[in-house]
Amino acid sequence: MSIYTKLANFKNKVGVLKKDQRNDHFKNSFVDINSIIRQIEPVLESVKLGYMQVPFVDNEKPYLKTIIFDLEDDTKDERLESVLPLVSTNANDPQKLGAAITYMRRYALVAMLGLEVTDDDARVAAKPPKVVDMIDEDQILEVEGLIAETQSDKNKLLGFYGVTNLNELTLESYGKVVAQLKKKKGK
Repeated sequence: MSIYTKLANFKNKVGVLKKDQRNDHFKNSFVDINSIIRQIEPVLESVKLGYMQVPFVDNEKPYLKTIIFDLEDDTKDERLESVLPLVSTNANDPQKLGAAITYMRRYALVAMLGLEVTDDDARVAAKPPKVVDMIDEDQILEVEGLIAETQSDKNKLLGFYGVTNLNELTLESYGKVVAQLKKKKGK
């Protein structure tokens, strides 16, 4: 039986990984590496597959190699390998490098084994961008009129709202600009 058939059998047997950890800082939950290992190892063994994960350094950059191999047939040496860079804010800090290794071990296993996990990070990243309503021509004319009436510095006003043109104002900013200019007009 090929390694690919065994992986398909593994995937059919393993089911969905259960999230068991909470990250209060990012307000998400995740499956920790130890839980992944506890859930996959018996199923991998049942289909006669093993895995190994080895951090290494090449050209002064840290990497993680993940290998999935066939436990049954030593003659074929069938294996799947993945090499991923370890991204750390400071690779010379053992704590930060250790965190990067743990993080990458988890994601490498999930990806290589095709594990089903609802990934909060991916869910957040995949959210469609918020639709921002922009102001229309009539609103631009109203703001231009208020700028003229109040003798306000248009460039200063645009700079305050982080835009270079009135047509770049959002509807939310428009409300604030109008309120600000009407307040100045009333003085």
